[in-house]
Amino acid sequence: MAETNVAALYRAVIQQLAQNGTEMWGSRIYNTESTQTGNGNTRPYVIMVMVSDIEPMWTRVPGAITVMYIKCVADDMETSFAGAGRINDLLHDAGTIDNGLPGYAPPSKLLGGSFWNIATATKEQSLHMIENVENARPIYHDGARYKFRMERN
Repeated sequence: MAETNVAALYRAVIQQLAQNGTEMWGSRIYNTESTQTGNGNTRPYVIMVMVSDIEPMWTRVPGAITVMYIKCVADDMETSFAGAGRINDLLHDAGTIDNGLPGYAPPSKLLGGSFWNIATATKEQSLHMIENVENARPIYHDGARYKFRMERN
């Protein structure tokens, strides 16, 4: 059975963000927010939330455009900003046909698997939020909205 574009994208993003195990969030990368907030998880961690899945996209080959919010959640603003910057370093222009800026390239390309090619990965809009929890220190969320253009292999 063919893998869906959303499943392939979640897998590829998690693989890219956890590739060397030395990032500040370690292996704490989640694809939903509701089960992570407020349950005592160690911060920082990364949350991925699908915003829209626009399928099909018919250009050269059948494909899809998927938009996700990806953010770092931390106990202080400095860490959340640093995490958001590192997420961007790993994802922006990490598609197989992205060239990146002169002198800049992500460490590796997103691997869509045998059914999908993640052609482009583009940061579109920054995200900053301070979560004020009653009788507790604030929690900081920083990241961006990313658009992924995918093609069927």
